[in-house]
Amino acid sequence: MGLTREEEYVHRRRSRVALELYPYLPRLGQLPLSVIQSTRDSYLPASDARTLFGPDTALRKLHAIGARNHSFGGARDVLYATLRDSLAWVERLNPAAS
Repeated sequence: MGLTREEEYVHRRRSRVALELYPYLPRLGQLPLSVIQSTRDSYLPASDARTLFGPDTALRKLHAIGARNHSFGGARDVLYATLRDSLAWVERLNPAAS
């Protein structure tokens, strides 16, 4: 998955509240998580995502893809390969997820 800083919103009655996702990651506990982020994402570049995500661990991996933009321009083949590898990694760590 790729995360932005506040792109996701929660709708409450008549208002929209921006939901910051990175602070919620520790609540996922022992679930494996692989984040794929473009290095030149105009919403949240991979370097900023790394700061918010923290270091990789046995259960958390951030993959920075050298791409031109949020849509992984110029690097879609790398994106798809990383996505396949990430899904296989999650399934190896959590066979119940497959």
